[in-house]
Amino acid sequence: MAANGFEWRYNVSGGRPLILTFLMKDSETLTRGDMLNIESGEVDLAVTSDAALAGIFVGPENPNISGATGAQTLAASSNTEFVVVERKRQSSDETRVMICSSAHYLAKAQ
Repeated sequence: MAANGFEWRYNVSGGRPLILTFLMKDSETLTRGDMLNIESGEVDLAVTSDAALAGIFVGPENPNISGATGAQTLAASSNTEFVVVERKRQSSDETRVMICSSAHYLAKAQ
């Protein structure tokens, strides 16, 4: 995880990242690295217990968005939205996670 939110590292399958364009649900500010959730076909900032996670915000198609978000982190949880795929060996190392299929928007009917 980057200092300012999440950062894509790799696909478990070895493939390239899938980058899609979505409309924003409301006037919420998004910052690169924020985790996103899809509701009614539009994205907003993800929160714990969201059930249609899409991945991270990599930047606007129209680069006029900026703001003070980017403070998302992971904590111990029973909501099981993520699974750890690589643990830290040292405290300075990243903890790498992936979205559980049960919490991913592609597993849901939209």
